[in-house]
Amino acid sequence: MDILGLSPNLIDQIVAKIKKADTQAIVLVGSFARGNPKLDSDVDITHYIKEEGKNFDFFVFEGKKVSIFTTTFQNHRNNFHNPEEAIWVVPYLQIAKVLYDPQGLFIPLQKEAL
Repeated sequence: MDILGLSPNLIDQIVAKIKKADTQAIVLVGSFARGNPKLDSDVDITHYIKEEGKNFDFFVFEGKKVSIFTTTFQNHRNNFHNPEEAIWVVPYLQIAKVLYDPQGLFIPLQKEAL
C-alpha cells in the first residue's frame, strides 16, 4: 500500500512493532489517511485489541512521529451513540485506511460509520 509520504516498508515495520497477540486490526487515521500530511505530521494509528482497554502511546520510528490509540471495536461502536464522541469518531473512521486486519473486522465498523 502506497500512502503519501509513507513507504510500504515503513508501514510494514510500524505494523510489526505495534502488533501483539490480541491485535484485531491496525488502521491509519489522521492527515496521512486523508492524504494531506505536512512535513511535521505524526502518523496516527488506531490499534484494535480483543479485550477492553484504552490507552495512548507515542514513539519515533525512522524519523516519523507515530501516535497510537489502542481501543476495542465495541468502544468505538458505543461512541456512535454519544454525540460528544461521535462528532470525532465517525469522521475519523470514515477516512481510515486498513494496515492490518486479518479477519476483516474493521470494514463492518467503518461501514457503520458511513
